[in-house]
Amino acid sequence: MNMKTKKEITDIQFKFLLNYFFKNEKYPGWESIARKLIVDGSVNVAGDKCIWWGGVGNFIKTEPFGIGCLTYKFDLDEFMESLYYQDIRDQYVAKLFEKMDLAQREYEEISVL
Repeated sequence: MNMKTKKEITDIQFKFLLNYFFKNEKYPGWESIARKLIVDGSVNVAGDKCIWWGGVGNFIKTEPFGIGCLTYKFDLDEFMESLYYQDIRDQYVAKLFEKMDLAQREYEEISVL
């Protein structure tokens, strides 16, 4: 399920973006809105306020669309160039590296038993 965006994203990368930046279970439909933003860069949503504030919400621009609706606009490339994104990504990657290192040591010790 490689999604088409300005940057080609794998399923694992896509899930990382959803879970670490967009997840907002207070709002039904958050995931489908986030998917559309990541893939297409814009989506029309009912409501007069963006469901994300701070964090990724700082990278989502809104403009009125009809009565009581907004168009959300999101530039994935701009977001991925931000220090905010890079800091969280780097922390996540560091944790993955720790898990890999621990798994490698466990493998080596168990395999010689």
